[in-house]
Amino acid sequence: MITFDQVTKGYLSNQIMSQASFHVSAGERVGLVGPNGAGKTTLFRLILGQESPDSGAIHRTKGLSIGHLPQEVEEIGAEPLLELVMATAEDLKAVEAELEVVAEELSQNPPAEELELLTRRQSHLLERFEGLDGYTLKNRAEKILEGLGFQSRDFHRPVAELSGGWRMRALLARILLADPDLILLDEPTNHLDLNSLIWLEDYLQSITATVVIVSHDRAFLNRTVGKIIELESGRLKVFPGDYEHYRVEKDKETGHLWAAYRQQQEKIKQIQQFIYRNRSRKDRARQVQARLKLLDKMERLQPPAQEHELTFFFPPAPRPPAVLVRLDKAGLSYGGGEPVYDGLSLEVGRGDRIALVGPNGAGKSSLLKLLSGELTPTKGLRAQGPGVGVGYFAQHQLEQLRGELTVMEELMTVSGQTGQTQLRGMLGSFLFRGDDVFKKVSVLSGGERSRLVLCKLLFSGAQLLLMDEPTNHLDIPSRIALGQALEAWSGSLVLVSHDRQLLGGLVNRVWEVNPGGRVEVFPGNLEDYLRTWQRLKAGPAEAPQGQARTGKPKRDKARRRQEAEWRQAVGRQTKALKDRLAEIEDRVAGAEAEIDQLNASLADPKIYQDPERAGELSRRLAQVKDELARLNQTWTESALALEEETERLMAQTKEAG
Repeated sequence: MITFDQVTKGYLSNQIMSQASFHVSAGERVGLVGPNGAGKTTLFRLILGQESPDSGAIHRTKGLSIGHLPQEVEEIGAEPLLELVMATAEDLKAVEAELEVVAEELSQNPPAEELELLTRRQSHLLERFEGLDGYTLKNRAEKILEGLGFQSRDFHRPVAELSGGWRMRALLARILLADPDLILLDEPTNHLDLNSLIWLEDYLQSITATVVIVSHDRAFLNRTVGKIIELESGRLKVFPGDYEHYRVEKDKETGHLWAAYRQQQEKIKQIQQFIYRNRSRKDRARQVQARLKLLDKMERLQPPAQEHELTFFFPPAPRPPAVLVRLDKAGLSYGGGEPVYDGLSLEVGRGDRIALVGPNGAGKSSLLKLLSGELTPTKGLRAQGPGVGVGYFAQHQLEQLRGELTVMEELMTVSGQTGQTQLRGMLGSFLFRGDDVFKKVSVLSGGERSRLVLCKLLFSGAQLLLMDEPTNHLDIPSRIALGQALEAWSGSLVLVSHDRQLLGGLVNRVWEVNPGGRVEVFPGNLEDYLRTWQRLKAGPAEAPQGQARTGKPKRDKARRRQEAEWRQAVGRQTKALKDRLAEIEDRVAGAEAEIDQLNASLADPKIYQDPERAGELSRRLAQVKDELARLNQTWTESALALEEETERLMAQTKEAG
């Protein structure tokens, strides 16, 4: 479906990828991971043809249809929501238009000969309409919109009235309804609440399209992908399995690379010491020259790329009273409109770790603002325990950072008398190192701004932290570090987040915020809540009788059986090509194993006691690397040939059937 063959791409001094090769087959689910700025979005743009490689080639299946969800909101029209989502069905619209023309001509009592032609044309168009799912398209569009959190009253709202996050959901709904061959999702979870996120996971598992996903949500990747492509420091590497399996294999690989690098460094040191000790001895001149040549020819290993780690921690919280914050019959409304809350009574106690969940727009952020004291109840009471310090993290605080200040100056606005040396150490643990502390806030990325706001929170001396989507803009290592810091912290916490990996290790209570200001309290952790929620709510797995979870009608059993027979027949006809591909893959694995073995041998200092043997191994290493490059090229050509032949035979078989 998509093959990158020795692709190189860069901008000025920033090398995004160098001689990258990989293949994405039909039906695969792929996660694309790497640090922020590694080039994941650029890789999507290369697949889409929006950018061209500096060298190498990108092969796409002929006629490939692609649906792309970008990170940033784009202008997607001002028509009603449902109309926009269904607008991708151009073939269907053309059939509908022609059906209207035929119906109009039939209503005019044409002559018998013309009537027969029109009737036959109408019958053909109706069959075509049914084949394009014309009778179910609207129903499927509504099911998808509901799954993504829209209410039926939203279907006829102009898209221009929607916020950026809801526009992204509308674009996602349009892509899912269009059912393209390949779906590219760039951070699809950023604008989804927990319910919609679970629905999307189930939907992606049930469709046949190929899906490539960029996401920092580990739980989402674990549930949706079966292969990971890592893009890091200009190198691209493929790992089978989900995200957790990738992390295990990545850690093993990094350990092996460090071991080989350190062994080679020790060997270089020993050779250099021999040269230094003997450079003035005439009887050792030949040995010294041999070792100098060996050093000159040696292929130097590079240390593995290191992930920069956040090492921050929240200071221990002083012991608070039994109740930190309490709402007593509290109400809240904006501008005299419909109340968001009315008669709400809740309290946050010592040791509470509470997750706020519920659909977007239900009032989770408003509840956090009530608890923090940023909003005053329009009726009822908010009470804060004596001496309780409250720290509040909200997305709007990222915008309240002053762009004209440097990172250091912004931190100094809350740091009191803390010295600059200590502040530099604190900023360093948040990855603001060296001259980074003198960067203007205005040039910081979203992730850097989030880290700066979290750093400022450290100086609040809080016993209660209220956090509204703190992981937005943070990459996976930063999310892991935040979770570890919050787990070790001794205070109380109320957290809005759709990151289940973060919530899973933190919370001991769940508050479900529902439209209309209802808040249901669930004891236990997030897993306990999700089990209860699946039982009580009608989720995607409980679709109406006769429908799949996606809302698409189940295909006829006979049709499914026939398609299975077609695939088996095509599989038999392409067996030789598959066997050839498997043979090449075995040879690639053998070459890679020999390279590992040769590198290990050359990393052994003892091998250089026999310069002739060391030279022989070095020459063999170069030969095997050349052979591996040829095998990779042959594999790429064979994979493309297999896919093209499979598609040709399938089309031929269907036509014959």
